[in-house]
Amino acid sequence: MTKKRIYKKRAKKNNPEKVVEKVIKEVTDETIDEKAKEIFAPEVEKVEKKEVKPVKKVEKPEIADDSMLPQKSLFRIDEVARYFDVSDRTIRMWVQHGHLIKEKVQGVARISRQSILDCRFNKKVDGAA
Repeated sequence: MTKKRIYKKRAKKNNPEKVVEKVIKEVTDETIDEKAKEIFAPEVEKVEKKEVKPVKKVEKPEIADDSMLPQKSLFRIDEVARYFDVSDRTIRMWVQHGHLIKEKVQGVARISRQSILDCRFNKKVDGAA
């Protein structure tokens, strides 16, 4: 038999892909478990000894509602300007500076009720347009 035939027979018997998969699975399963135990051992000890401080829940204060603001979710820029008694240009500047958040609805700029109330009651708005 030639060397090529011998190698082919061995390859068929051992099927290197399956052998490699099996070895990788065995090695990774053991090493992952061992490494996880090493990494999380200090934290587990803290929990067992009750050294972990309880997490305090922080409740967001409710934003006051304004009866002068109509009960709808989105407002045009001119409606917001009328509410604040300023010009449309001022509202656009407030949007640009992040005091109000603008949303596009079918290509038209709208400002949400929540954004208006946040601005009205001096709450910081998270995102800028």
